[in-house]
Formats: sequence, C-alpha cells, structure tokens
Amino acid sequence: MKVPIDYDTAPFEIRQIYYVVCLVFKIDIRKRSRKREYVEPRSIYFTLCKERTKYSMVTIASFLDIDHASGLHGIKLYNNLIENNKEFREKTKKALYRVDKLLNINYYASIDYLTNNFILLDAGQRRSILQRVKFYVRENKFNVKSLAHAK
Repeated sequence: MKVPIDYDTAPFEIRQIYYVVCLVFKIDIRKRSRKREYVEPRSIYFTLCKERTKYSMVTIASFLDIDHASGLHGIKLYNNLIENNKEFREKTKKALYRVDKLLNINYYASIDYLTNNFILLDAGQRRSILQRVKFYVRENKFNVKSLAHAK
C-alpha cells in the first residue's frame, strides 16, 4: 500500500533520516535499482525510520515511492546484514551516529550501542561524545553521586 507523499509534505524526521542516509552513502536512495549500493542504504533508512520515528511503514515507504511490504523486507535484510557483515555494521554505525546527532535523540538503545561499540568509533566521534559527557557532568555535578564517577 502506498499513499501520495512528496518531499515537501513528508514528516520532518523522515526527511532528515533520508538526507543523512543519502549523505553517508553519497547516493539518492529514491532511485529505483536492485543494486547492492542502493538496497543496503535503503534498508538502513527503513530501519532507522521505524526505530527513531512514530510513523507507520506505509508513510515511511511511500516517501521513497515504494510499497510498505518492500520496506518490511528492507528491515529483514538489515537484520540479516547487521549480524553477518562487518562492513555493513560500520556503514550503519555512521548513519546511526549522524541521525541521532541530527535529530537530537538520546534513546537508550543508541546509548547502549555507542557504549558497546565505543572503541570502534573513529576519533572525531569519540571526541564529540566525550565532550558532551563532560559538559553534562559539569552542568549536573550536583546530581552525580560521587565525583569519582564523573572523571
């Protein structure tokens, strides 16, 4: 099922996730193609939209002019690739980091992901995270139980 939706009428979060995925992979994921270079970023787009927004799969897929069943298939593909493909995990990590930063999302899932994979992030991403943590601790030092935890 599809609903008529274009770039101007699409929800803000969906447009932002689309924009980030296109920037990370340097392609337009709206292009109709079955090549891997388009299919993988589309699967990342579907998964990020489903996890990070409240919109239905019909709305998310209609933005790319794709049927909602293709979006569900993209999520299944994502789950398969994330388990078995290290290169795909690296690409996904970049997209996840940028989407969360752009949308200012502080979901526990993304925090857990960053905590478990902190060593795998590049130096700029680690530096950015550490600066935000230090700023938070400095601003909220009265809420921290012990300063030893803050260092």
